[in-house]
Amino acid sequence: MSLKVKVKYVTKKGKPRSYFFKRAIRAMSNGSLGVNIYGTVYPLYKGNFIDHQDTRKLPLKESPKLVRIEAEEKYKKLPFLNPFSESDLHGIEFTVKEVIDYEDKSGFSFPKYERDWFLEKRDTGIYITINESNNRLDKIKVIINKPRNYSCIDMGGQRFTMQAQANEIGDAVMPKEVTGFNSPAPIRDYFNPKQRSFFDRYGEFDFFISESFKPAPNGIQYDYFFRFDPTVSEQLLKDMFEDMLRVAEACDLVGGIDAFLIHDDDEEDQNNNIGELNKKLETLNSERSQSDEIANLYAKESEAIKSAFDSLDYKYNKLSRKHEDIQKKLARAKRQIITQFERNMSRYQNINLLPRGLKAVDKYFEDTNKLEDIIYKIHSNDSYVTYKNVQKTKHWKEVTQKISNGYDNQGRVYSCVFNNQKIILVGHKQEQSEDIAYLIKNDPPNLES
Repeated sequence: MSLKVKVKYVTKKGKPRSYFFKRAIRAMSNGSLGVNIYGTVYPLYKGNFIDHQDTRKLPLKESPKLVRIEAEEKYKKLPFLNPFSESDLHGIEFTVKEVIDYEDKSGFSFPKYERDWFLEKRDTGIYITINESNNRLDKIKVIINKPRNYSCIDMGGQRFTMQAQANEIGDAVMPKEVTGFNSPAPIRDYFNPKQRSFFDRYGEFDFFISESFKPAPNGIQYDYFFRFDPTVSEQLLKDMFEDMLRVAEACDLVGGIDAFLIHDDDEEDQNNNIGELNKKLETLNSERSQSDEIANLYAKESEAIKSAFDSLDYKYNKLSRKHEDIQKKLARAKRQIITQFERNMSRYQNINLLPRGLKAVDKYFEDTNKLEDIIYKIHSNDSYVTYKNVQKTKHWKEVTQKISNGYDNQGRVYSCVFNNQKIILVGHKQEQSEDIAYLIKNDPPNLES
């Protein structure tokens, strides 16, 4: 059964209108959700809006209906028809309705060990199994792939329900009243309060992720598993996943995973300039008492420096806001590139892309077109692709073509055919020695579920 919605649109005069019959939600080949309007499928936006002028519309045959469960999950992530920019957030006025603890929210609770997730150590590694709920898996993958960029939930003070909504014509608007949520206590008393990010607190690890098809030792069948090297501390991994699951569960209350992003501006040069001006002011003030004549001369210079200081301070604050906006936009654009790449790769049933390779794409690739072209040719057994053996391995081969990442040709692709699966690791010249060591250690890779 499919999910159907009442579709709306805005007329040329700016008036909202809707179609009489509900439309089934469809999966468009460009990755968007869409609805069929007289044989043409238009992208769907928050509030069930479409745009008749949308250039991304597709023929009906390219957009099959989605089953209801999958449609409901993706429906929550619809973009706005008319989103606002980061600068629109400045100056928004709102009232704090209340400030509560997360678990005081009706119907909310943090994931519980054994009920929602479990840790098991085997000879092949440490396995952490989790149940999927409300895109929990995607949020964990975002954090574990970029642990330096996200703070733990017990850091950063209060967070608020700043979730935009679609108004009567599809524009993004912010609520007038918000609820504040207090940061919960750390899960361990010995945590250093200066360890703000997941990287500071736990570090960064290679891992493998897959669907889980076997019950855990406690008899519960979980949806997915993460596998880590058996040498990693079990207690550290257990603490890390409890922290990540707390953030993942709280996301929907505070506007999404971006509420836990860390934005560290490079202020060193600006601080140096302000510090030098402060020193000059201190020098002038100490020498002013020597004589009235010297004091009068320096008073003028002091005023000029004070004026220059105020001007620089104003420009600094203005540039800081712009820099923060740019950093957020760059982070969002980067996430969109990796998300689109993962979505495109999911079309190949016989391709298994290792998570280590996704980190390389996120770190080194500004453009994935050439990389996707090579992977498509590997999928199609195209004779254009040639290989050479990876030294000290039996199963791994390196694609001889060097792949453009948008600014150089240092991209690398390694391939291995094992158990009727084409396993691919994406890398970069700068990390080639580490990648080769990884391939030697995982020859062949263990895809046990």
